[in-house]
Amino acid sequence: MFPSRPSFPTLVASAISLALAGCGGAQDGEVVVVVIDPDVEEQMLDAALAQGLVRFDAAGEIEQGLATSWHVSDDGRSYIFRLADINWADGEPVTAPAVARLLEQQLTRDSIADEFGAIEDVRAMTDKVIEIRLAAPQRNFLQLLARPELSIARQGDGTGPFTRIDRPEVKVAAVTVGRMVETPRGDLVEERVRVDTGRSAEQAIGAFTEGEADLVTGGTFATAPLALEAARTFGRPRFDPVAGLFGLVPQSAEGPLASPELRRALSAAIDRDAIISALGVRSLLPRATVLQDALDMDVRPRPPAFVAEPLEDRRAAAREALAGAELDDTEIAIALPDGPGADILFTRLLADWSAIGLSPARVAEPEQADLVLIDRVAPAANSAWFLRQFRCARVTICDAEADRLLDEARATRDPARRNALLAEAAARIEEAQLFMPIAAPVRWSLVAPGLTGFAENRFARHFIGGLREPRRR
Repeated sequence: MFPSRPSFPTLVASAISLALAGCGGAQDGEVVVVVIDPDVEEQMLDAALAQGLVRFDAAGEIEQGLATSWHVSDDGRSYIFRLADINWADGEPVTAPAVARLLEQQLTRDSIADEFGAIEDVRAMTDKVIEIRLAAPQRNFLQLLARPELSIARQGDGTGPFTRIDRPEVKVAAVTVGRMVETPRGDLVEERVRVDTGRSAEQAIGAFTEGEADLVTGGTFATAPLALEAARTFGRPRFDPVAGLFGLVPQSAEGPLASPELRRALSAAIDRDAIISALGVRSLLPRATVLQDALDMDVRPRPPAFVAEPLEDRRAAAREALAGAELDDTEIAIALPDGPGADILFTRLLADWSAIGLSPARVAEPEQADLVLIDRVAPAANSAWFLRQFRCARVTICDAEADRLLDEARATRDPARRNALLAEAAARIEEAQLFMPIAAPVRWSLVAPGLTGFAENRFARHFIGGLREPRRR
């Protein structure tokens, strides 16, 4: 969070310039972070070197970014942000017109544009005030806005809170960043973090066990068994309590998975409890619905009828359905990532579907597959996000009526009507079996005991500042 005391920003900027000008080798207290997933690494550096209007703190709660304050209108359609008095890297003041223009460019990116379809307008009201206006209220909009992908940079330069440090003496592939922070006693000290890049999960875990890394993060189900095995030496990994999608999506409207009934038969035959037990993640729960049950979600999931049936009865019904469709011994190609966790998942699916007369095969490329794994963390506690992942623009097999319901839900200003439309869309997606859920995603980290500022959170977003100890900023 940018300093709130009026005199502090200028003091910090001057101190950073002086400290970084004399930087040489690594200083005591440098935190070394290894990020396994390249996308997570990019997000962490984006959040360190640039800020959005708001950001996530260590616990996944909203805190100040470029904006020092914000106001939401009573109807939930207008968000007004007041910007901090800060400068770009060249010393030019950050203004609302520039931030509004850059934010609009960010919001049109293909990867996230659909999530922000409710935005009608982004405009500068004054030199320091921005309004974002929505066509209809959007639950947890600030959570969407806080994602690192919406960090604001101008010509490649953001506003911090960290600054990149040139470290020619560091022999590993890494990015080092630093900033000046204020201690509880009021002293200014440098906080420096080195983010090592391009390491495999095995290399990252090895660096942690040898004391060469303070934090390893960006782990998924595919690499969780490696961390759990190494945990015999240094203690269990830290798992984020995330919501999201983890399951299989059909890739072709033709062939053995063209029928919703057959897709449902395959989903019913999966022993989800056995998969979770084999993965060894204690906090993971089986799931057979596209929506994930959570206290702050808009719509409650409705488990399919087969959940209440014994597994053997479900498999008997699946064998009958496959035999009736003359699909005995049909090969089903499944695209999965590399890693021991993915090996476990395939071994379990092989057992489950061989038991009903299919021949599962594992492939590397989605283009060769009948089923592809989705492993995505929800960026906000928002039921619509889960459902919009299966719109016709995103998946091969879809339901046009579900798309229409989602569009109507986005446009309505009545929360009760919106939830009813989302529930109807969810029911259609479930009925068409557009997704074979297994559980929530798995996200893990290895955390050295001294990193008291680290916290698990529901978005698996981990800011690299303040890890060593809480400081006043």
